[in-house]
Amino acid sequence: MAFKLHLNLGFMKHLLATGIFLLCTLATFSQNIKNSSVHFEVDQHFLSQEAKSTLDAIIEDVKYYHIDAIQLSAHTDHDASDQYNIALSERRATAVSEYLSSNGISVSKMNKSWHGEDRPKASNATKQGKQLNRRVDLR
Repeated sequence: MAFKLHLNLGFMKHLLATGIFLLCTLATFSQNIKNSSVHFEVDQHFLSQEAKSTLDAIIEDVKYYHIDAIQLSAHTDHDASDQYNIALSERRATAVSEYLSSNGISVSKMNKSWHGEDRPKASNATKQGKQLNRRVDLR
């Protein structure tokens, strides 16, 4: 039994345009989440209202685009011992993952890591730099 597939050119163009749109949309989302961080006050792991707003936007996108994996990478400034900063960054990663989970994101989608002060985003020599280093990055 022979099967002939007949597609008209207009339909093929529509499929191609739809595919390109979806790829661009996912690439934009991917770029947005790669640039997302939530920040913390000195020696704190509690989420600020600003952090929750950032996470709410990410939650909406993860659900809409059916994202399968989120990397949480937690950091601190260098104002305490290495051991203390590792524990603090772990508490920060946990705070973010618990917030995501309580808002419908499966824990199985999250991969958490914590680095203490080992991976600064900015110089710890300034107050502004330290603020940038007290963060959880999401990708």
